[in-house]
Amino acid sequence: MPNGSLNDWLHLHDYCLDTLQRKRIRIDVANALEYLCYGQDTTIVHCNLKPSNVLLDEDMIAQVSDFGIAKLLQYRNVQTAIITSVLVVYCAAYGSEGTISPKGVCTMGFC
Repeated sequence: MPNGSLNDWLHLHDYCLDTLQRKRIRIDVANALEYLCYGQDTTIVHCNLKPSNVLLDEDMIAQVSDFGIAKLLQYRNVQTAIITSVLVVYCAAYGSEGTISPKGVCTMGFC
């Protein structure tokens, strides 16, 4: 991507994001996560969402990348499908019992 990763923009001294750019990036990532959770019949849990996996195109539009350890969730009934959240930013790959869940801990300051 022409503008590299969000990690570069957050941690390198040569780059600086203004408030409006940060807000747009948060919205872009939230829209991507909403699509992964609700855009098709199977929920996709990214499992590795972090600033280095958010790439910025030539218009500074954020694109979520690196689905290498993503998991697919298929629900058996409607009650278990309702537990997902649009603003989940990081989903740990496995819970205490070796299962995955779309519930996670917000680690990028979007919540």
